[in-house]
Amino acid sequence: MESIKIDYSRQKNQGGPTYNTMNNGAHPTPYSDGTLAIHIMYADSPILKDIEISNVYGSGICIWKCTDAIIQNVTTYNVSANQVLSADGKNESVDHFGYSIWSGASANTKISNCKAFNYRVYSCDPKLKSPHNNEQYDGKICGYIGIYCEYSPIQGNKNIESIHYEWLSDENTDKRGYAKVINCFVRGYTFGFKSESLMYIHFDNCKAIYNYIGFSIQASALIENCYINGLTIDYERCPQQGIESQRGGVCFSWWSGENNLHEQYLLNSYIESRKYQCISLGKGTVTIQHNTLRIYESAALIKTVTSFELAKVKISENRLIIDNIKPITSPEHIRITNTQKLIFQRTIFIIYQTHHVN
Repeated sequence: MESIKIDYSRQKNQGGPTYNTMNNGAHPTPYSDGTLAIHIMYADSPILKDIEISNVYGSGICIWKCTDAIIQNVTTYNVSANQVLSADGKNESVDHFGYSIWSGASANTKISNCKAFNYRVYSCDPKLKSPHNNEQYDGKICGYIGIYCEYSPIQGNKNIESIHYEWLSDENTDKRGYAKVINCFVRGYTFGFKSESLMYIHFDNCKAIYNYIGFSIQASALIENCYINGLTIDYERCPQQGIESQRGGVCFSWWSGENNLHEQYLLNSYIESRKYQCISLGKGTVTIQHNTLRIYESAALIKTVTSFELAKVKISENRLIIDNIKPITSPEHIRITNTQKLIFQRTIFIIYQTHHVN
């Protein structure tokens, strides 16, 4: 598929909570998930190139159980949705929908030179608030994930498989999948980039701006030469408390598999934050090396945000900049807990302050 433009400006469903109101704007309890612009399943070496998708309430591109997919030079504008609140308004919904690009259960996907711009926000009664942290939904980001890859090729293998999967079975010991995301940009989603469920991803030269979490790494991954900026979105709280509690430029954690199987790397990258930590640690084995972390106001550099155990954390040869942090009673610029082994070495601290720091 090449040189295609899709514009859903006249889409009837814009995310209302009922059939009669679904054209009134994005709502945390929408009538439906919206639509999906491009869906490719069970294909060998599909190529999607030079594609523009705009004004879709729903999602952009989904590839499922494909091999060697190439997604290149794709731009999406306001391709998003998110049904974060259950219909009764008492709990968060089980899962969400509304992404730019998703590679699911596909082997060796390459996503390059893609951009996802999202400016869609919830439009609802300002009195409608999260049941978990009492944060209002109106005016907050309506968008799930910009670009992500998850699930090994074995996922749901009893269904139809791509021709290259004939040898796979539930008993196979290597359930990993692999993907590359290169030279991509994401703006305006709950998660900018994300990995999960045994999908090993290499992120290179990507930018995440104005997302609640820039990179959510829930599987083994390498992030290098990337830029994450939370300077504006840090002034907004996320209505989803589970996400709010792990906010950060990069969130390293793990939602599937055993701790000692996962290696997560952040190299040669630049992260800026005003309120939250540049890096959130959850569980896994993490290496943070040759990066620049810069914090302002009430932000932190690195913090553990869960009670799970980290197998190993290595922090080496980084530049940590503390730039006019506001005076607070108990500053914790770095807090690393529940770690079997911690290596902290060869780090440069640069402090710009107009007042005394304890």
